[in-house]
Parts: sequence; structure tokens; C-alpha cells
Amino acid sequence: MKLPRLYKKRAPDEPGYREAPWYCIFQYHGTRYPRCLETPDKTVAAQRARQLRERIVRTVQLEDWPALDRIRVRAPAVGSLGQLFTAYRQLADIASADANIWALRTIIRAVHGPELTDDQIDALPCSNLTSGLLEAYKRNCVDPQAPFDDTKRSAITSCNSRIRQARSILKRSLLVSGAYKAAGVRLPDLVGFKNVLLFKQPKHPFVPIPQDIVAAIWTASAKLREDDPNAYRAFLLAECCGLRRGEAARLRWSEVHQLAVQPTADNPAPSPRPVARLGITKSGHPRMIPLDLVKTPSGRTAYDELRDLARVLPIKAPTDPAANAAHPGRRDGPNAPTDYVLDGHWSDRYSYTFARLSAWLRALGWQRRKVAHEFRKHFGSMMAEKYGTRTGALLLGNTEKVFAAHYDALLQLPG
Repeated sequence: MKLPRLYKKRAPDEPGYREAPWYCIFQYHGTRYPRCLETPDKTVAAQRARQLRERIVRTVQLEDWPALDRIRVRAPAVGSLGQLFTAYRQLADIASADANIWALRTIIRAVHGPELTDDQIDALPCSNLTSGLLEAYKRNCVDPQAPFDDTKRSAITSCNSRIRQARSILKRSLLVSGAYKAAGVRLPDLVGFKNVLLFKQPKHPFVPIPQDIVAAIWTASAKLREDDPNAYRAFLLAECCGLRRGEAARLRWSEVHQLAVQPTADNPAPSPRPVARLGITKSGHPRMIPLDLVKTPSGRTAYDELRDLARVLPIKAPTDPAANAAHPGRRDGPNAPTDYVLDGHWSDRYSYTFARLSAWLRALGWQRRKVAHEFRKHFGSMMAEKYGTRTGALLLGNTEKVFAAHYDALLQLPG
């Protein structure tokens, strides 16, 4: 933290300038607070500002948020939670506003009483958003003395998720941009509220899927293809392409391209290669995934299977009307035509399709906690074994260091 600039609230040519005290401004997460140093001597004022800065830095390093609350200067008045929620709903590009507001209300009810209504919570001042609120919620949710089992793991996951949702209302980009200030919402200092540590969960090392189970799943997938084509497509995207659930739900046919392949001596006229360009990923960086890396037991690629099952067949070029007219696709059903590889609305593609895939696997004897992500890990292990860690990390969208930590020890690959 830099030493703040000293200033006076009077101009040098105004009467009483020499006797006026010096001020400094400390800034916390986009909000500026003036602090009176109570001396007209600039040397003494600079020394007091330096001591105050050292106290704040030392308190933050110790994560003693109540002590930091006693040091800091607060704004004279703050808005209510209802004003905060109204301004938050009006901000652009926030699709999960209601869910995040519900999470914060749930935390407040767990601490202050379940009988509080939404109107009563909205009337509370924003000064209730403190580190003590989240620490009390953590104590209510999880017993630190309880043994770590599936019940405690579920409680920790739920607690961490709701705290993340509540804090996303006050994320740094909204505070720094001044969106709340422009909406007329006065906020308190939120450093303590935003820096409460979440529960840590133990990492689950990847255990390879036995080959006999993989073979049994592929054998049974022929019936899944006939009974539930959407779940079968989700299975192909996870097992053969390594896509996360959200990435599979967002994938469009317009993002699948035929890339030219460099001819070689063995293959002087290679066919174009189908590649999906994922624009929205977990890391935020676009990623290219070939759709022909893993083949089914019948020798077909994932692209061939997905193309045959597509309700609206892939378009060769947006400006090619002949290609559109040749394959108009079926137009029966409420969701047709669709550009998404998986059918249905967002909840169908993201939740219900993978829930049916999970139920189908459980019926086959699948006992792992995850479904889509386990197939993604299996895809990553196959790519690492075949092409090496660098290519495997590139295909999964991980850094090489993170990817090697998951797969190198298992596969005994060279660094």
C-alpha cells in the first residue's frame, strides 16, 4: 500500500490555511475514505499517515478483520440491502442475479433467524455485510469437530458455493467501475466480507477407469443411441472430446469447422479435419478441439456420430444457401431448428441431459461421484499417453504444470 497524498480542505489563499489540519485518503477496493490527521504540521501528518498505513498492512497480513474495522474510517451513511439488490438486478450481463441474491438472503437467515422475510432483509443496512456474518454462517453449516464424510463434504460444498454467490454481488469489477455509486448505493468497507477464507476440500486423485468398464459402457451405448440420442451425444462430447458439461451445453454447430490438413508423403490428399472452436471456457481462453481423436468401437469418429444424429445438420458456410437448402433439418418440436449440438433449452442441455446420462451409467454399475468430468479425465489420460503432456494440456485447456500434476505420476510420462 502506497503512502497516500496529504492535502488540506482549504486553498492556500483562503484564510486559516496554515491552521487547517492535514488529510489523507486511503483507498479500499474502489472506495476512497478521507482521514483527518489532526495536525497542521505536514511533517507530523506524514509520520501519522505512515504509522496508520503500517497498522493497516500489518492487520491485513494477520487477517484480523475486526481490528481492521476499528482502524478504518467508514462512510457516514450506507444504503440498504434492498437498494443494493435493485441496483444489482439492473446491471448488464448478470444472468444469475436472482440466484446470487437468494444465496445472500439464505446466509442472513441462517445467522439472524429463519423467520426474516425478504422485505425485512431488504430493509437491513449494508453494514451487515461483515466478516462476522460469513464466519457465523460457516459455523452454522459445518461442525469442525465432525468426521469428514460424505455429509460433511456436501455441507462444505454447499457453504462455499453460497458464499461465492453472495460475494459475486460485490465483485471487484462492479465496485471499481462505480456502477453502484452511479446508482446511488452507498456501501461500507467490504474488505473483511470479501476476504473470509472458504473451507478447503481434499483433492481427489484421478483413478483410471478400468478397460473392461469402458468396453462395457461402449457396448451398452448402442442402445443409449436409440433410446436417448441427446444423452448419447453428451457422452461422446465428454469421452471423445474431453468437454466439460458447460462447454458441451454451449457448443454450436457454427463453431465446428473443417480445417485443411497439410499433405504428407504418406497422405498426399488428406481430408479436412473437423475441429470445434470453444469460445467460452472455464479458463476464459478459446480452445480448439479436434472431433476425430477418439473413435468408437465401430471405427467411427465422434464427429461422424454427432453429424448423423444432428437435428439440423452442420452448415458448410453461412453464406452458402445451397448447403442450407440441401439439409434444412427437421422442424418438428418446440426447440427445432437449433444450432446447438445438444437439443433443448439451456436447462435441458446442461442439467437434464447429463442427469439422464448419470442415471444410465448408475444402472450399469457406475459408482464414481462424477460422470462427465470422469470421462474428461479419461480423455486427458488417453491423450497424455498417446501424444504427451504438452498436447494433453493443450486439448484440455489446462496449464502444463497442472496437467502434469494430475497425470504424470499416474502414467509415468516423461516430463
